Amino acid sequence: MIPTVDFETKCYENDWEIVLGRGYLRTVVDRCAHDFSRRRLIINNVKARGPVEEAAKSAIARGDLDEYLFTEDHAAAALEFFQIEKSSFGRGYRYSISELD
Repeated sequence: MIPTVDFETKCYENDWEIVLGRGYLRTVVDRCAHDFSRRRLIINNVKARGPVEEAAKSAIARGDLDEYLFTEDHAAAALEFFQIEKSSFGRGYRYSISELD
């Protein structure tokens, strides 16, 4: 049977080094005991994109991840799709926007 469920998790400034560190993603996925069609990481609210992107590319090279995306690259399209104003989130925008990606 072809897998039809994606694995998805998120990281942000205070945990990206843990999430993208050796072994973490593989352990989490393995504990799910499911054959996922894709393994995706959504990266939100990081100060320096470069090091995080390099770590994500390394996770892909190790086979721990299939793809990653940065919330900031998709936020405008998500807000438009759901017809939501950024201001409607108030102070919670930076925490909530990744849920729409």
